[in-house]
Formats: sequence, structure tokens, C-alpha cells
Amino acid sequence: MGFHTVWLVYLGRRYGIVQSLSEKADTPRHLAKSLRLQGRAVETWCEAAAALGLLTRTAQGYALPQELRRFLTAEDDLEYLAGQFEYAAAMSLDYDHFDGLFRHGRALPALSRRRGTAAIEAATRWDHTAFLDVALPRWPHLRAHLVRGARVLDVGCGAGAWMVRTALRFPRSEFVGVDPDREALARARGPIGRNDLGGRVSTKLAEAEDLNSKTFFDIAYFGEVLSQVRDPVQVLRRVRRALKPRAHLVLLEGLRPTRPSPGDAIVVALQLDQILQGSRFFTRAELSALLRRGGFRSAGPLDLGGGLWGITAVRGT
Repeated sequence: MGFHTVWLVYLGRRYGIVQSLSEKADTPRHLAKSLRLQGRAVETWCEAAAALGLLTRTAQGYALPQELRRFLTAEDDLEYLAGQFEYAAAMSLDYDHFDGLFRHGRALPALSRRRGTAAIEAATRWDHTAFLDVALPRWPHLRAHLVRGARVLDVGCGAGAWMVRTALRFPRSEFVGVDPDREALARARGPIGRNDLGGRVSTKLAEAEDLNSKTFFDIAYFGEVLSQVRDPVQVLRRVRRALKPRAHLVLLEGLRPTRPSPGDAIVVALQLDQILQGSRFFTRAELSALLRRGGFRSAGPLDLGGGLWGITAVRGT
């Protein structure tokens, strides 16, 4: 039933059904009308979701149980998991390409990876919460710098969600995001404008490998990006040139265990998605070596849970 649960959550959030039922109980007929959806599809979705325990039936129709609301709707909560369901569903749409991978060693063509980009955006909502609420309390030097006011470079910023959330938390800091995806940067303009952050948050169309900034930054941030680029050492060296002396590099990455244990199940399973996208998680030793070659001195990784690790490094002299 795991397969159907993943897709029920994905479809329910995609079409706004989950969000509506988290606010009040409703009937499929009224839901379909208010969300401008087809009645039969909404009714079938509600029946299936109730059968799998995602909804409860009430006198007013169907409702999302209180105990599931944090998991499925509270995007800024550490308990939020719907992004992982959205990631799994979206990535599975490309699984027909596995035949090319297993038989011929072919990953997805670059132009076919946009779905993976959108899936990663959904999954990394939780990463942003882990950075703000778990990692920063353990990195007081970084938090203090953001409180005082820092210039921050977000490499592979996508639609800018991390920059927006962090800028709202730290109003004295400024953020510049770079990304090669023109559509993602266009989406970033919406939340930047809605939150009146245009004076402190900006974006630039650029490949990470081609970064050539003449503005020096205090902090550079990579949110599950370094393992996705073609040449991570070149990227690190380019970023190093854009940082002030003794500036900090911050990475959030899934790390591949050399001897997997049951607690590593998520990150090990995600490796299949990674190799289909033409990338692979680093081991701790591999990442440490890359950082040294890129001109950084790293501290020990911080386990953020769910297979995600936070790593800080200092720009070498």
C-alpha cells in the first residue's frame, strides 16, 4: 500500500484537496466544485484516502485527521513529510528510463531532468527547516554572523525557497542566488516580491561551474547541490574565489555510508534516483577530499536526520 499512499498524498496536495480538508471537513461534491475539479475523481480519491487511513469520515463529509496535519500540510515543521512523498511520486515518472541505465549505462538526458529538479524542490522544504531549527543552533558562529548581517551566496538556489525563509529569519543579511534553470529563477520572483525582499534577495542565471563573482561573500550555501554538478572541485574553487578570507561554506548533503545500517535505508534507496539523474551521493571521505582539493578546511558532519547531513567548512588562505 506504500505506492498508493505516496501517490494519494502527491495528488491530494497537487490539486489542493489535502490543504482544503486540513481546514474543515467537506464532501467530495463540494470539494470538486470549490477546487474546479472533476467530481468522480475527487470522490474516488477521498474513498481511497479514507481506506488507507489518510482521511476520516464525519457527518460533514471527509476530514484530514489532526495528527496528520503536521506531516502533510505544515511545510515549516520538522515533522513535515509530504515533500518526500511528492519527491518519490515525481521521480517515479522517469522510471521507464531505468532500462537504458541497467542495459546501457545511460542516465537521463540533461533536458529530461527538469522533473527531478521540481522533485528536489519539494523534498528540500524539510532541509530548510532542518538548517534553521536544527543546524544553526549547533553552529552559533554562523547564526551570529547572520544575525549581525552577512552577504550570502546560494549556489543552485532553484526557486529561492531557502533564501526567502532565511532572509525572513535574519533581516540584516543579504542573499544572492545563482542557478542555470531560467524557469526556477522566474518562480523565485514570486515569493521574493510577495515578502518584499527585493532589496535583500536577488538571483542570477548561471551554471555553478561558470560562477565568476566580483562581489565577496561571507557565507556560501549548497543545498543538496554539490553532488549534482559536473565538476564539484571546479565549483568549489570558483566559490572560494567569491568568498572573503576565512568565510564559511555550508553544505547540506545526503552522504552515502560505506557500511550501511538499517538507519541508512532512506539515503541508500535514494541512490537509484541519483544514478538515474547522472549523479551520486558522496561518502564522508569523498566529500572531505573534495573540500580539501577545492581549498576548504571542513569540520565534522552534523547528522540532521533522515539521511541528511550538515557540513561547514572554512575558506583556506
